[in-house]
Amino acid sequence: MSIGTTIEFKGMPLFQKARFKSASIMKGAIKDFACFFYMTEGTMISYDSRGLHSLGSKEAVMKHCGNYIQKYIADENSQECEAVAVYLYPELLKEIYKNEVPSFLKPEVAIPLPKKLIGNKLIEQYMSNLSIYFESPETLDEELGILKLKELMMILLKSESHESIRKLLSEIFTPVNVKFKEIIERNLFNDLSLKDLAFISSMSLSTFKREFKGSVS
Repeated sequence: MSIGTTIEFKGMPLFQKARFKSASIMKGAIKDFACFFYMTEGTMISYDSRGLHSLGSKEAVMKHCGNYIQKYIADENSQECEAVAVYLYPELLKEIYKNEVPSFLKPEVAIPLPKKLIGNKLIEQYMSNLSIYFESPETLDEELGILKLKELMMILLKSESHESIRKLLSEIFTPVNVKFKEIIERNLFNDLSLKDLAFISSMSLSTFKREFKGSVS
């Protein structure tokens, strides 16, 4: 993997663009935050506690907290994939919305449907505009960074996936603990080794084997 550019906010990565060699496999963890992940080139296959997610070019997913394994496959006539990540930290979201707390931060609030659904074209345009700042990171100051993050939130909350986005954003502030059996069931037919399953379950291999034995006994 060759990292292109990372734009930080208050010492934390906020926007990141990266290129990956085809057939690359990456393991990682998202701790106490979520990540909006957008493929600009190629395909990503991701495994985590909620199962398998597959993204093609110009497709996106909101990734939850937890361990994950990702595989990258380049498009035809290419040897690399490219992706953009936007990191969503609970404390940062709370700070930028401190004077206008959005509905997704309020527990047990009935949320009306948006008046108009916005499809992927707006997300594509957002990512296209964001590329300018990867070329000149110094131009994205703190005020602009907040505006760009708010813009993404508004696009996602008015997209066709608005319900799942609202649920996920709520879960960032009240993390959901996925039960061991649910992790196994969601990845039962996925191409993962026992070591991989242990990793996305956030367990050592020996602990995973012990838990698995106990769950089937």
